[in-house]
Amino acid sequence: TNKWHYGTATNSIFGNTSAVSGAMYVSDNNGVSNNYNTEVTSTVYFSRYIQFGSAPEFKLSFDWNCLGEGNSDYLKVFLIPSTTELSNNIILETGGLTEKLSGINEWRNEEIIIPGDYANGIYNLVFIWRNDFTVGQQPPAAIDNISIEAVTCGRVEDIVVNIEESEEGLNAVVHLFDDNTFEDLNYFVEYKLSNSDEWITVPTN
Repeated sequence: TNKWHYGTATNSIFGNTSAVSGAMYVSDNNGVSNNYNTEVTSTVYFSRYIQFGSAPEFKLSFDWNCLGEGNSDYLKVFLIPSTTELSNNIILETGGLTEKLSGINEWRNEEIIIPGDYANGIYNLVFIWRNDFTVGQQPPAAIDNISIEAVTCGRVEDIVVNIEESEEGLNAVVHLFDDNTFEDLNYFVEYKLSNSDEWITVPTN
C-alpha cells in the first residue's frame, strides 16, 4: 500500500533545482497525497546508481521532510556497493549515511560528506522508508533536490587554536592540518568578535 511516488503533492520549501517541479514521497494512494497507511508494515525504497569520479571527497545534498514515528516509521539513506541485493524483505545493516530520520514536520536540508574511498567506483544511493503497523503521524518521508558533487579541496579536519602573548597583547594562532596534496593551496580563516556581527577574513600562511 505504501510506496514511493514522484509527483507534486509536496515540494521542498527551499526551491527546486531541476527544470521539473516535483518530489519523491511515500504515498498510499498512488501519489495523490503524501500520506501513509499506518496499519500495514512497509519497507520500500528508491535508488540510483552513482558513478563516482576522482576527488578527495564528495558532497551529497538533499531536502527531506518526515514526521512518522520515532524509530518505527522513518527514512534512512544508504550508499551501498552496486552488487548488493535490494529487496523489500531485506533490511540493510551497513552503508548507512544517516541515522533514522523522523519526527520533523518541516523541510530540512541535509549535507553529507562522502569520503574519497568511494572515488572511481559505482555505488547505489538508496532512500528507504520503513514503518510498522501501529501508530504513526502524517506525513511520511518526502525527498527533494538530490545532488552529489565532487569536493576538489578536502575538508580541514584538525584545527588547533592557541592563545599566545606578544608585545601587542594576546594573539589567537590557528594551526591547520590536512591531507590535501595540491600545490599552491591557500586557506582563509573567518572570525568575528563575540559582540560583533561582522566577520573578518584573513589568509593563512
